[in-house]
Amino acid sequence: MNLKKALVFCGILFLVFVAAFGWEVKEKYRLGNMIEGTTYISSGNLAGKVAFIDGWSVYINDMIGGGYEKLFSVANIAELKVTPRGIAYIGGGVFKGYFLLNDTGHANPDSKLFLVSGSGSLIGEVQPDFQWVRLEGMTEISSGPYQGNMACVGPGTGEWTPQTVFIFSLERDNRVIRAKLKKEIVLNWEDILLPTGITFMPADDPVYANHIVLADVGSESDQIRVFNMDGILKAKFPGIPSCEGLTYIPAGTHQGRILIADTTASGAALRSLDGSETTPLSISVGPGGVFGLQFITWLKERQEMAVISWSGTDWSIPTYLLSRPYPGTWNKDSQFNYTGFRNVQGITDLTASANYYMMGQITNTGVSPVLFGVHRLDAALEFVCGFALPLQYSGFPFRRIVYVPGATAADDRFLLTVGTSLYAFNENFNYPATIIDLSGKVIAIGPSCYDPAVKRYYMLDRMTAGTPYTRLRVFDANWDQLVEYDFSTLYARGFKTITKFTSGELKGCLALANGVDNGDNEMYFISVEYQVATDLLRKLNQEVLGSGIKAALARSLSKLLSDAIKSVENLSIDQAAAEVQSFASEVQAQRGIGISEGLASGWLKRSAEIMRGLNDL
Repeated sequence: MNLKKALVFCGILFLVFVAAFGWEVKEKYRLGNMIEGTTYISSGNLAGKVAFIDGWSVYINDMIGGGYEKLFSVANIAELKVTPRGIAYIGGGVFKGYFLLNDTGHANPDSKLFLVSGSGSLIGEVQPDFQWVRLEGMTEISSGPYQGNMACVGPGTGEWTPQTVFIFSLERDNRVIRAKLKKEIVLNWEDILLPTGITFMPADDPVYANHIVLADVGSESDQIRVFNMDGILKAKFPGIPSCEGLTYIPAGTHQGRILIADTTASGAALRSLDGSETTPLSISVGPGGVFGLQFITWLKERQEMAVISWSGTDWSIPTYLLSRPYPGTWNKDSQFNYTGFRNVQGITDLTASANYYMMGQITNTGVSPVLFGVHRLDAALEFVCGFALPLQYSGFPFRRIVYVPGATAADDRFLLTVGTSLYAFNENFNYPATIIDLSGKVIAIGPSCYDPAVKRYYMLDRMTAGTPYTRLRVFDANWDQLVEYDFSTLYARGFKTITKFTSGELKGCLALANGVDNGDNEMYFISVEYQVATDLLRKLNQEVLGSGIKAALARSLSKLLSDAIKSVENLSIDQAAAEVQSFASEVQAQRGIGISEGLASGWLKRSAEIMRGLNDL
C-alpha cells in the first residue's frame, strides 16, 4: 500500500446551530461527488448556468465566472426512492422554470419521473403512457419538429431490449401531470451499449442541427455518439470514463460546446463536436473520489480519519486517510485501494497490541454461504495476517466491527453486529463468541462506536422498524441506555456510519456520515457530550426529588445538581465536576442514614458516570 500520495482535501463547511444550547452540528463536510446528470438553465434569473444533480442535491455552476452553489436538496421528497439518475430543466411551456428528475428505486417500470420547482418542492409525479427500464439521462428538445418536448434514454420495456430514446410531452390533465409519447427511437446494439447521458444539438449548430448526443459508458472508447432523430449513428467522439452528464451550451463564452461530466467530477470537460481538443473544467462540489461511502473511523494514534469507500469494483476498496491541520480544513493525506476483501465492514482504532483490525467479506459475489474474515494490520496500516471467522458463523450477515479494549490485550473484545445481537470475539476471533442480546433495547443495531475514556457505546438505531438509522442511543459499559436523540431532522434518510473523536481539536464530537444510496457523501460533526451531561444531571435530579428522602436533604442534593447543570451550560466544566463530586460526597456521607443503601448505590453509580463524561470534556 502506498500511503505517501498527498492531495489537498477541500470541502464545504458551515455551522448549523440546532438550539441555543444542546447538541449541535458544528460542521458539515462534503466528502465527494456523485454527479448523475447535468442540464442547461435557459430562462429565469439563473439563465446561462448549468445545474447538475449530485447525490440528493442540485447545484448550479457558473460557466463564465466559475464556482458553484447549492440550489436545493430533494432528500426530503419521500417519493424519490434513490438518488435521481437524471435531470432536465424545462425552458418553456406550462412547466417553464421547473426541473424534471428520474430515479430507479421503483419496480415495473423501474424508473419514475418527478417534477420539482426551482426551490426543490415536489410539484408531482409524472404519469407516462409508455414503459421503460432504468431511465438515465434527460434533456429538453429546443428546436425542430419536436421542439418543447423532453427526451430521455434507457432500455425499452424489457431487461434485454435495445437502448431507446423516448421523446414525450408534459401535459397537465386536471391535477395529473402526464407524459405522452411522441416518438420512440430504438438504437442498434452495435451503435451503443449503455447510454447514461443525453443532450440535444439545436437547429443553429452548423454540423449536427437537431441531433441527439449520447454518452456511452459501455464502450471502451468513442464514448460520445451522435444520432439523428431516426436513430442513425452519424458520428463518434472520444469521451471521458464514467460519463453521466451531457449538456449543450447554447449561449455565452462556450456557445456551441458540450459539457461532459463524469460521476466524480474529476474529469469534467468542455468540447466541440468538430474534433477540437477537450478543455478540462472543474464543476466539483467536493474533493472528488470519495464515492459510495461505506465507513469512517477516527484513528486516534494517527490523528487521521479513515474513510472506506467503494469504487464499484470488488476486491479493490478505496481507502482514504484524512487529517485536520486546523479548524475548518481537512487534508487527504493518502489514498490506496485495499485488495483483501470483496467489501469492507469497518476498521478499528489501534489496539493495545499496536494493531488495527479490518473486517470484510472474503467470498465472491453469488457464493453461498457468505463468509467474513478479519485482517490484522500494523501501525502503518500494512497487512500482518488474516483469518476467516470460524466456520460456525458461515452465512451470518455480520456488519461493522467495534473495538472494546480490556484490562489486558487478552481481555480485548471485538464486537460484530447481527440484527439485535452483538458477537464479542477475542483478538484471535475464536469460537465461540459471547453473544450480547439487545432485543428489547433496540429495534436494529446500526452503525456503532465505543469511547473507552467514558466507557460508552454510541449506536444508531431506527425510529421504527424499517425506517432509516436516525436515532442515536448512548449506552453505558453494561448496555444500559443513558440517553437517546432523534437526528432525523438532520438527514431524514439516515446515516450509514458513525465515529467519535477521542482526540484532537474535535475531541468529544461524533462524526456521522450519510452515504445512503451512494448519495451526498456528507459528514456531520456533532457536539453531543454537553447535552448528554445535562440530560444525565436532570434525570438524576428528578430521581432525587422524587425519592421520598427528607425534604431538606433532597433540596441540598438537588441544588448541587442544578448548579452543575448551570455550570455545564456556561461551559464551566471544572466547576460542574466539583459540584457533582460534592453531590457524591454528601450521598456517601448519608448512605445508610438519610439515604437507603439501594438509593445511595444507584446515585453514586450515576454520578460516577457523569463524572467520566465531565472529566473527558
